Amino acid sequence: SFAPQPPRGSPPGWHVQDGLNNMREAANSSRPSSSRRRGRLESILQGIEALEFIQEAQGEEPRRKSQGRLGRDKTRAREKLLALFQSIRPGALERLAGTRPLPSPLEPEELLLLAVLFYQRIQHPEHFVSGRDLLWFVADSPWELSRKSRFLGQDHALRQEGYLLVLQDPAEDPQEVLNHHYALESRLFHALNGHLPHAVEEKPRPFQDALDHFLACTRLMELCQKRAAGAFEHGLWRDIHGEPLESPAVLQSRLEQAWDDMDRRLACTEHSDRFPLVRLRREFLLTDSELVVVTALLTLEAFSEFTSLSALDLLRLVSASPRGMLRQRRLLSPRGRLFKAGILCVAEEDSSSTTTGEIMLAPWVVDRLLNAHLGPESQIASDERIEFHDFLAGLNGSDEFFDRL
Repeated sequence: SFAPQPPRGSPPGWHVQDGLNNMREAANSSRPSSSRRRGRLESILQGIEALEFIQEAQGEEPRRKSQGRLGRDKTRAREKLLALFQSIRPGALERLAGTRPLPSPLEPEELLLLAVLFYQRIQHPEHFVSGRDLLWFVADSPWELSRKSRFLGQDHALRQEGYLLVLQDPAEDPQEVLNHHYALESRLFHALNGHLPHAVEEKPRPFQDALDHFLACTRLMELCQKRAAGAFEHGLWRDIHGEPLESPAVLQSRLEQAWDDMDRRLACTEHSDRFPLVRLRREFLLTDSELVVVTALLTLEAFSEFTSLSALDLLRLVSASPRGMLRQRRLLSPRGRLFKAGILCVAEEDSSSTTTGEIMLAPWVVDRLLNAHLGPESQIASDERIEFHDFLAGLNGSDEFFDRL
């Protein structure tokens, strides 16, 4: 989990309060005292709880007189919440979420929708909310519901910045935003729920061995596939994964974090420079994108009956957009590093261009990488044998050996 565990003896709801408290603390122009922060937090929680109670009561109470009273209660509860969100400094949420500044700050009603989804993820096991139920918090009539549905549109900031997860029927028109279901994006939720000033960054975990590193690379490949599935409507990755719930911007952020985590784990792993993929990358000065191509084909060799992928699917794998895919075509050109070094070759049965045909790893690369990862556990690399030989040669008898052992 990204969120830290509550301290021993913490009151129930600790993580709920600290998460929303954090949102308020990062947003306010002046640093309020603990008691003031706690009071504002209670107001936010109580306001959303009151609105949720009114929403349930309106569905159960058919009498017009009661509906009018509930409508007035809803207006008062919402106005209190909007007054709190009105005081949030522009750009506070973007800084907390780690995204670029928006052209214009989010409106209080938009922040209210995010707060409702944050509350929903904590309070209910089913944290996706239908578009109509979500917009109920900011709309009181069919006209307002129609007008404020723009908050959930594909070109709106909440969707463009990846703040929302969207669940929709594949057969549904993407423009029918009221029929879709929404949740707060996972990383934003964890940022709000666990971004505490006193939280200690978890130390990276070293890789156990070369196989552990290879399997971590395969998990990183899955993120590349999901990004490609979101960025391109056609191709193998969309066929396999469908349209991801997370936006391409969110998947790109997760992918960058995965690369950072990989580097941190390698940095604290003893002898990580001996890992086959690390050595190949260092020997041929491979870029991240070139390493992705090699790892994707190696994963195919290890876990499937196929040995090749189309060049277009490989290009989609290393691209975040159609524009980026055009720039990446040079990776698979005959003059590119991977073909010039003999790391890649065109499948024998396919005589097409390297940028449109089927691409596979050269046999010597498969032998060098796959056998090293999946060979016998007792196999000792040649450089390790040399080091051990030098170690023994430098000893003055068996007594020193056992002392040093």
